[in-house]
Amino acid sequence: MQGAYLARNIYRFDQIGQLGGRIYACRLCGISCMPEEVLFKSENKQSREEIASYLRQVADNLDSGAAINLKAGSESVTLTPPSRPTFEVKAEREGPAGNMTERSVEFELEWDENDGEEGGEGGQLEIE
Repeated sequence: MQGAYLARNIYRFDQIGQLGGRIYACRLCGISCMPEEVLFKSENKQSREEIASYLRQVADNLDSGAAINLKAGSESVTLTPPSRPTFEVKAEREGPAGNMTERSVEFELEWDENDGEEGGEGGQLEIE
């Protein structure tokens, strides 16, 4: 899916390094810093209709239990979310102090490859 974007990778990172030929990013998270390996990233301006098409494909794959295949150019990754991943939705206002004019909405699926099917708790989500 050209132009697909893995929401997990949109954090602003405080440290970026290289280990074993792979790029790792680390964001400060209070007490400790947990490294994150960026498996795939694509970011492009697209029409709302194009974005909806990508999200629809992800939704269809989630519904059917199929893997999610992300591809842009020569980069690609295949992910198979468990039946109950943690789903995070976040709306943000960003920018320099006094000029926070950038808005974003982030959708994130997260799971531990070594854990069972448990997801986080946070109340019932409603999207209208």
